[in-house]
Amino acid sequence: MFENDYSIIFYTQEDWTTLTGLREIMNLDSEELKSKINEVVVRMRELIENLPFMNPTTSRGAWQLRQKLDISIEKLNANANGNDLEDSIERLLVACGENLYNQFAVIAGVINNQNRKSVDIVRAIDEIIQEMIEFKEWKPDAGHFLYAALEILENFFLYKRVLDENIQSVHNLDKPQLSRQICLTVLAPRSYYQIEFREQAIALAKYLNDVLLQVTDYDLSFSFQELPVDFTRDNCVSFFRSINNNTPINLEFIKECRESFLHRAPLQLM
Repeated sequence: MFENDYSIIFYTQEDWTTLTGLREIMNLDSEELKSKINEVVVRMRELIENLPFMNPTTSRGAWQLRQKLDISIEKLNANANGNDLEDSIERLLVACGENLYNQFAVIAGVINNQNRKSVDIVRAIDEIIQEMIEFKEWKPDAGHFLYAALEILENFFLYKRVLDENIQSVHNLDKPQLSRQICLTVLAPRSYYQIEFREQAIALAKYLNDVLLQVTDYDLSFSFQELPVDFTRDNCVSFFRSINNNTPINLEFIKECRESFLHRAPLQLM
């Protein structure tokens, strides 16, 4: 288990990682989909509760809130030329926001063959995590919304296990706690959510909220959220190019990024 990036298959017992897999699941009727989601979430919780954790061999940054904002010039060049922007935009949103931290390691060195699993963005106040966010870029083929939902659920259950068993890092540092009322969020630009599945995605969020009330004593709230429509890939590429060219920072764009995060909204029918 956890030998590669497709550990989700251990919970689903089917290949949900592809768009073909997504279509098969989304074509189920509402009762079948609800039953399937319930089955997968319960299996996920039970498997994670019984994972063989070992003594951690963690780095100093494990289980610590931090802002990882550095981007190499080489990476900027690649991003500006139209390749994957996810990491860069994640860091941009964290830099522009408040109480935001990124690449929060929920496990590091406690499971065989899995050195690290991290939450893209967490929102925390006074060392209490209020929200865990799985951020996705414009391309759904990099991980569609159902897969992203299972990723953030997995990260929650893994970190809950770490806290429940008071697993210590090699540096014995205090760990952030989870708020008893915590939000689990998949965040992406509007175009990430395939229009053909938008209605099913809204229903899926409801089913997930229903089952989460039954499988944990936390008051969990799950949602698919989208950034405003004017938060575009082209604008982000232009911004990264300007950094690469050492031109003055576009403060207006920074303000727009901040506003985009503040005005993110749950998925709705168009």
